[in-house]
Formats: sequence, C-alpha cells, structure tokens
Amino acid sequence: MSIKTVTFNKIFEEVKFEHERKYEENNKIYKEMQNEIKRLQKENQELQEKIKVDSQILANWQYENSILNDEKKIIEELRQKYESEKNNYENNIQNNCKIIANYQNENMLLNNENREIDEKYQYEIKKLKEETHDDIIRIEYERDYFKQKNEES
Repeated sequence: MSIKTVTFNKIFEEVKFEHERKYEENNKIYKEMQNEIKRLQKENQELQEKIKVDSQILANWQYENSILNDEKKIIEELRQKYESEKNNYENNIQNNCKIIANYQNENMLLNNENREIDEKYQYEIKKLKEETHDDIIRIEYERDYFKQKNEES
C-alpha cells in the first residue's frame, strides 16, 4: 500500500470516527430534544387543562358577578324606595304633629269656651235658684197670709 493510500485510509478512519462521534452526539442531542419536546408538550397539555379549568372558573365568577351586580341593583332600588318611604313617613309624622297641635289648640279654645258657658250657666242657675227661693218664700208667705185670712173669716 502506498503512503497515499495509508494516509487516505487514516484520514478516512479519522473522518469516519469523527463523523460517528458527531452522529452519536447529534443523536444524543436529538433524543434529549425529543424528550424535552415531549416534556414541553405534556406541560403545554397540563397548562391547557389549567387554562380550561381557569376559564370555567372565570366564567363562573363572571356569572356570579353578574348575579351580584343584579342583586346590588335590586338592593340599591330597595334602599332608594326605603329612603323615599322613610321621607314620606317623616313628612306624614310632621304633618300629623301639626294636625295634633291644631286639634290641641282647637280643643283648648273649646274648653275655654265651654268653661265660659259653664260659668255663665252656673251664674244663671244660681240666679234662678235665688229667684225661685224668693218666689217660694213669697208664695209661702202669701199662702200663710191667705190661710190666716181664711181662718179669720
């Protein structure tokens, strides 16, 4: 064999060895990448499941939030209605107090008027009693007088 052949064979062997080594190294890297791809695909699938669950949770929260917002609106409407009724009741109470005060004033005036009438009638009754008493005394006197006259005659 010639030196060229030996050198070529040696170079060929070295290149072949280097090529096999690179092939094994690349194959090892390829397997690692395949494993990493599988791991990442699994992780992506888990994340997609989490997204799906989180999306359902978010949808539930949004639904509950809409219900709470509706309830909040209802509560606000009820609060406004309560405030309106409360104001109406307070106004009615004030009006009733004014009416009561007017009735009390009228009652006081009527009581004063009744007292005056009562005093007037008490005076009239006293006066009539005095007149009646005087009439009774006069009548008794006249009766006694006529009785005595009749007895004398």
